[in-house]
Amino acid sequence: MKNNRSSFKYRLNYSNEIESVHCIVGENGSGKTRLINSLLEKDEDSIAKFYQDTKDILAYSFVKYSASVELNKLQVISSGSIDISTSAYLNTMDLVNLNREDSIKQVKVVIDYYKKGNKNTKWQNLIELSDKRVCLRLNQIGEGIISYNKYYLKGNNLNDEWEKKLKEIIKYVHKEKNIIKVLLRKFFVVFSDYIVFDLSREQIVSLINKIDPKTIQPTEGFYLDLNKFLNGNTKSKITQLRNFFNALSTIISNVGRNFVFTKDDDRKTLEDIFKSLNTEESDNLISQETFSVLEFEWNGLSSGELALLNLLGRLNSVKSNLNSSKILLLLDEVDLGLHPEWQRNWVNRVLPIIGKIMKKRNGAVRVILSTHSPIILSDFLAEDVIYLPEEPNKKLKTFGQNIYSLFKNSFFLEAPKGAFSQQVIEDLLKIFGNSLNDVLIQERSAYKKFIIKYRLQFNKETPGYEVRNFFEELVDMIGEDIIRNHLKRQMENSLWHNEPNDSLGYEEKIDELKKQIKELEEKKQQNDKDNKLL
Repeated sequence: MKNNRSSFKYRLNYSNEIESVHCIVGENGSGKTRLINSLLEKDEDSIAKFYQDTKDILAYSFVKYSASVELNKLQVISSGSIDISTSAYLNTMDLVNLNREDSIKQVKVVIDYYKKGNKNTKWQNLIELSDKRVCLRLNQIGEGIISYNKYYLKGNNLNDEWEKKLKEIIKYVHKEKNIIKVLLRKFFVVFSDYIVFDLSREQIVSLINKIDPKTIQPTEGFYLDLNKFLNGNTKSKITQLRNFFNALSTIISNVGRNFVFTKDDDRKTLEDIFKSLNTEESDNLISQETFSVLEFEWNGLSSGELALLNLLGRLNSVKSNLNSSKILLLLDEVDLGLHPEWQRNWVNRVLPIIGKIMKKRNGAVRVILSTHSPIILSDFLAEDVIYLPEEPNKKLKTFGQNIYSLFKNSFFLEAPKGAFSQQVIEDLLKIFGNSLNDVLIQERSAYKKFIIKYRLQFNKETPGYEVRNFFEELVDMIGEDIIRNHLKRQMENSLWHNEPNDSLGYEEKIDELKKQIKELEEKKQQNDKDNKLL
């Protein structure tokens, strides 16, 4: 299904920064994700479904994002392209580290937004950042170190010296002692393994004693001794250590704070902090390893806002790593976790932000997305929609279409309501009849089946008015006016006044009558025998 716009002299753009957008729809299992994955592999046949200029598109950097976890083999990545889906990240890191990196990226994209002058009104309409807060906290790895406590350093021949220094420092700490304990224990391990593994115990103890417990900063004598102990081969390590201790000082002085994005000072502090936390940007191995126990925690952020910030944060983090200024962005299930109102505003508000993030100077951005949302689909022109399985003759006008028609015709629904409510309504119609000519007396078995099927606590002693009230209330709960009013009319015209619960005793009556018939047949047989004898 190749898109052909030859009949169009002009083209309606969805966003100023994005050249084109295509939308893939289809049932689960129809191949939406497979198609997007094949695009990431730069499969020419797949590209041709969307673009006529296939060779030009092949020069683009392809970026795939999906929040869902795909239980597939490792994705084949073409040169210069990037997979920033959750599944791809989980192939290289555990969930703890992924959550940590995502929290950093989320903060960074917000900071970058403010750096641009806070002129993007789409942001303001999307997420109200003025009432959002963020703070530093320990991740699961950090919490694990707390659980181990002093045993975390057990086996280290300098354990006693480290614990002594830690106690000295903690005396001067007035807040968030757990975070500081974890950071220092982590640093002590890094220091022993990475910095001074080939020094004598006396030399290391000398260095430990030159860390001021009040400021948690090494003295100049610390660096002089380290340079001397390592025979001058310390330039890189000393630089890393200075940067680490400066970052440590910034972090310790700000732990326990709630940062406000609308405050310039808070944003500057946050920017300084995440430079040390972000493994992608920092070349300081000491900082990376030590601060790996920290992550950001949001306050006042909904799950939908978090999902959006996760998307924007990951996109923001990879733009500089792409080889080409032309980018094809592949977004799988963009509606995942979003409230219907946010789905309604996705094309109008989220798409322009994506364009601003991804657009490079003299570059181009194209987007292909998949969705299960008819609300999102209603913002796309029919020419920009591809259905799976492919239906070349499908010409549904999606743009501005009502949600019911899109559900029915584009998402292959068998009914416009939930299957359970649909079944209940069908069962009610069996009781009350589909037309005014139907009568209740003919459907007593349907009534009995209904109460058994839905485990209603009725029996033959239940007053008839209670049964009638139940069914009247149930019918009144139906939201669709036409169906509800029809059932009400059927109830009024039925024989419902004949105590419907009587049917509950029908089988017992039948059994009794069968017993009586059997007795009468036996008496008749006996009577016939007696007559023969006479």
